[in-house]
Amino acid sequence: MSYQYSKAGTYTPKVAVFYRDRAGVAFAEPITVIKSVSPRLLYNTFDKIALVRDISLGDIEEKSICMNLQACLGTGEAPIFTGDIFVYTYPDYGEYITRFQLIDAYGNEIEKKDRLTMREETGFALLSIPEAILGSQG
Repeated sequence: MSYQYSKAGTYTPKVAVFYRDRAGVAFAEPITVIKSVSPRLLYNTFDKIALVRDISLGDIEEKSICMNLQACLGTGEAPIFTGDIFVYTYPDYGEYITRFQLIDAYGNEIEKKDRLTMREETGFALLSIPEAILGSQG
């Protein structure tokens, strides 16, 4: 089991177990979360084209974005992106799974998967993604 804390602070993990109609509760030693990493991607799609912007938070040392997980795992020929904004064109219509991997300054690895559906669309489209701004609320 793993849990990602969204804010820095001191936390006391609690575990509850039920066995033969009896509950057992245990508290772990308090842990202090100094900084966290939050992987976040924004997408905008049209036809076979995906516009992607990385708006991840935290002390990120390394990242890789695979836009077609099946191709990345199968042949390894799918491109891996590391930039903050890029455009990717899919070979065909259908559902695709993306994989976003981050490594923070402390060596912790985080992986996030999303599903994109590419549909046939006609006409003219303007793809854009606004720039994310970190507010006072975090």
